[in-house]
Amino acid sequence: MLRRLLYEAKDAGLTDAEIDAALSGRSFEAKACAAIRLARAFTSGSSNDLQRARIHAVDFGLCPDEMAQVEQLVADHATKRTEGS
Repeated sequence: MLRRLLYEAKDAGLTDAEIDAALSGRSFEAKACAAIRLARAFTSGSSNDLQRARIHAVDFGLCPDEMAQVEQLVADHATKRTEGS
């Protein structure tokens, strides 16, 4: 799974440093970093963390559609992982 994701990231033009940052829950770009923080908060199960991450995402320029897209991608990924288990 990780190998496929790494291949897709490279294919999308990400550098090794960008991939390493993303794997650590960071990004070199503020908006992407906010999206990663939102995704991690969504998976944490903490409504407080999720609310703070949503506020942070808005502060860094994510619109409601983009935030919904991030949350849907995370939910879809979790579903696929559950079905694959």
